[in-house]
Amino acid sequence: MVEWFRSERHKGGAELAGFHVAEHPVFDSLASRNALNSPNVIESVLAHESVRDSLPHFQISSPIEYRDFGRRLRGWDVVWPYQVAGDWATYLDSGGFYAHPDHASKEDREKRGTAAMNTAMSAYKALTGDRYLPDVCAYRTSDAWCGWFPGVSNGTWVVYDSGLRLLWILAITDMD
Repeated sequence: MVEWFRSERHKGGAELAGFHVAEHPVFDSLASRNALNSPNVIESVLAHESVRDSLPHFQISSPIEYRDFGRRLRGWDVVWPYQVAGDWATYLDSGGFYAHPDHASKEDREKRGTAAMNTAMSAYKALTGDRYLPDVCAYRTSDAWCGWFPGVSNGTWVVYDSGLRLLWILAITDMD
């Protein structure tokens, strides 16, 4: 899935990184209530030394400073785990700025859409073992939260599996 994102985002990219999350009473309490999007929680995770070290090209500041491109910041929305693969499939199917799937034939569009959904579902299953509620919580933003984002077309998902204590970050970006 990440390679597909990268292949169509010529002036952007895609990154997927996973992290084991140590037990922490505050984090665990917020995760159990699907409230990691409470003020500064996701930002603290993203600014954590292990995330910054794993993604040095992201130029992550500590604390997180959102880049202002003249758009209103949207923040982190809760995404039901059932939606995550659908979001990813939508981004796969729509392509980047220089990939124009809308100009394809109806048959090719159908093939692309099916491939996008299958690819996204496979990725979700690989990351979570095909688990959903109550162990998995997910969040997304289109905000540019670090220097890696050029500021035009951005998407970041944070998916946390409390049963396995694994946190996944998928970030994609592109610009014209």
